[in-house]
Formats: sequence, structure tokens, C-alpha cells
Amino acid sequence: MRVSPRNFASTSLLVLSATTAACATDSVPPDIYALYPTSSQSKDAAVDASKSTGKVDAGSGTKREPGSVTSDDTAADDGTGDGAGDGDGDGTGDGAGDGDGDGDDSTPDDTIDGGVKQPGAEAGAANNGPCDLTGHWLISQHTVEQGLGVKQGGVWWFYYQLEQSGSDVTVKKGLVCAGRVFPIDLVAANVDWEKAWPAILEKNPQHTGRLAKVTASGTSCSVAFDPIYSVLGATSPHYADDSIALPLVAEKAAGDTPGWEDWDGDGKPGVSLIVTGIANGQRYTALRNLQDWGGKFTAGASTFKLPAVAKQDQSVLGVTNDLLKTSSVTDADPAVHFAQFAKLKPEQVQGDDTELCATIRQLAPKLTPEANK
Repeated sequence: MRVSPRNFASTSLLVLSATTAACATDSVPPDIYALYPTSSQSKDAAVDASKSTGKVDAGSGTKREPGSVTSDDTAADDGTGDGAGDGDGDGTGDGAGDGDGDGDDSTPDDTIDGGVKQPGAEAGAANNGPCDLTGHWLISQHTVEQGLGVKQGGVWWFYYQLEQSGSDVTVKKGLVCAGRVFPIDLVAANVDWEKAWPAILEKNPQHTGRLAKVTASGTSCSVAFDPIYSVLGATSPHYADDSIALPLVAEKAAGDTPGWEDWDGDGKPGVSLIVTGIANGQRYTALRNLQDWGGKFTAGASTFKLPAVAKQDQSVLGVTNDLLKTSSVTDADPAVHFAQFAKLKPEQVQGDDTELCATIRQLAPKLTPEANK
């Protein structure tokens, strides 16, 4: 990935906050004031793909490859059995029993674990082994930036519905639910940009269809997601391609021509960041923020953290206060950049996209606390 060749100005709350006393923060996008270094941190290559190894017979412990036949699954077990639908998993029912081990006549995908319905269980989940990520996930990406010795944290929130087949993971549905910044040191500032939240959700469809690879080794799993960008204040997903320079103030989107867009409807270019407290003014910006996650997690875990590569490109389209042009840099400690995952229950996945994102923002501090502080 490369940073666009143009010279984009950028500004940071971190540097601004170094100029005066502490004050409270408002909801703002993470690292929204920093132009990251020209190259991303390196990360291990994506893990190799591997296929599902099939099921294990409950009685013998023998591994069954997909499509294989054992002594319990003979040609005689073709649905002509005792009519009891006995639920022993041997396929001897008369058609009323589905042979999935749960003793009912529902489809085999309804239940796992001996017929006990599992909250959030997905079709095919039992076939993917201990590193299965199938399900609904809240993801909080945490990053830190600094300037003049002052640190500020940031978080982006995402909703992902994941499907897995063997080692291949696909984001069936991916939503960008905005984010905020928060103080790490004692100084901070107030910034408002919530008017752009609906457009951020609507105009970042590129997360749906994102791919990842998973491998297993004992009780440890490894996953690598394909890198992807979220965009603010410019034609998306056009500018999610980091080989394309972000638009300048003269490059307003028109018809089929991409450029900056007024995402908060205030008549100003891009997204307006309204800063109060230590410095008063507005900054108008277009930016893209990288989501590049990969690392190890414990098999079967419902919460875990993955290292993240922190990178953000910006085009400052205007300011009302020169202090808002001040730049900052990504914290050099890779440990402070990560994505925290939390699996959601069915009752937490309700409503349309707007309602889902409202739920994600509400649950994020509780389910992914490390990423939200």
C-alpha cells in the first residue's frame, strides 16, 4: 500500500491538546487528526488456507471425511428404519427423524452438541473445527497517536456477520458504525462529528464481502483479514483504493466524477469536525482509515484481540483556525494498535442497519472494554 503522492495537510487533537489544560472529549473518529507515516507497519503474511477435516464418530472416535461411510452408516440406513426418529445420529429414522442426533425432524443445521440448540449457531458451524468464526461479531479497532508528548486514543466500531467454510472466512455483512477519540493523557478536547455518522454507515459497503483465512494448531488459531479502508467525506468505495489520491478542495464530486462529498449536509466540503475547548473552530476533511487485522486467538473464544496496523490518509479541505492544521503521528508501540472481537447473542442482533449500529455503539464499551479506553 502506498500513501498518495500529494501533500495533504493534517491536524491532531493530540498536538492541540498539548497547548492548554484538560477538557472533556466528545464522540469523534479515531486518529482523525493524524496523517500516518508513509508506510504501514509490516505484518506476517496471511496464514495458509486449510480445509475442514470432517467429523468424528461419537462411538469410535474415528475421523470421518466429508462424504465417507462408516459401519453405522450402511446402505441399509436409507430412511427405511424403525420410524421412531431415534436421534442417535445413525440415520436410521423413517424420514420423521433427520439423523442429526437431536431426535427431531428439523434440518441437521438447526442444532449442534447433541441436539442442544446453541445461541447464535450458524448453518455449517459444526463442520469448521475449533477455529470456527461463524456468527455475529462486534469489533472495536483501537489506535493511539501522539504529538509533542501528548497521547490520544481512538476507536472505530464495526458489525460483522461472518461465514466460514473450512479455512475460508467471508464477511456476509459488514457495517462501519463510526467511532470516537478519548484522552490517554490528562489533556483533551471536545470534537463533534456525529452528524456524519449516518453517511459513514451508508457509504462504506466495501466491508461486505471482505475475506479472511483461518488455520488451527492445537488449541491455537490464526486468522488474517484482507486489508481494507473505511472512507469519510469522499466518494466511496472509490477512495477506499489507497493508490488513488484523496480529493483536494477543488475536486467536488459531480455525477459520475468522484471527489469530496458533504456527508453531514452543512454545505461544507467533506466531514466537518467541530472543535471546542482548547481551540475553537472547524476543520473540513476527507480521509480513509485502514483496517488490517491478523494474529492468533484461542480456539472457541468468544472474545479475543488481534494486532492491527494503524494507518490513515487525510486531505484537509479547509479550517477556520490554523491550529487545526497541526499534525501528529502514530504511536510507535505496536501493542497499542489492535482490534478486539466480541461474539454477539441473537437477541443483540436485531433491527435494521441503523439500529444494529446503535446497538454496537452501546455495547462496545462493555463487550470490548480494552479497545474503548
